[in-house]
Amino acid sequence: MRGGPLYAIKKYCLWCCGDNPKEVKLCPVENCPLYPLREGKKPKEFKSSVLKAIKMRCFDCSGFDWKKVKECEFKDCPLYPYRLGKNPNLKGKRKNNIAQNNISKEEEGIKPLLEKKTQKSCNDVGCFSKIIP
Repeated sequence: MRGGPLYAIKKYCLWCCGDNPKEVKLCPVENCPLYPLREGKKPKEFKSSVLKAIKMRCFDCSGFDWKKVKECEFKDCPLYPYRLGKNPNLKGKRKNNIAQNNISKEEEGIKPLLEKKTQKSCNDVGCFSKIIP
């Protein structure tokens, strides 16, 4: 799949405006969730998620019926893969990255402790190891 959600939005807006890039820039439908993203760029002032905007546009297109969004018939629509608010290009990658990062962080936190010298110390409570700075 070429591009990502922003590319899909640009392609959708181009289709909506009769394949005329000038019409995309001049789009009068300011209440469309995709309006600020219509040129395939996310403006700094856009605080919402790109995927959320697509999800809301699909919800609008389906007559505000989530069941119809899930069962969408328009498989050739550029927004179709993103209609549920998820990026299929990242499927499975995020979980793997998170798991790898968590292991790395744990290992990084433990390694310095293992490399430092320790000194055994005993008192009336019991014995314990003390890390020597």
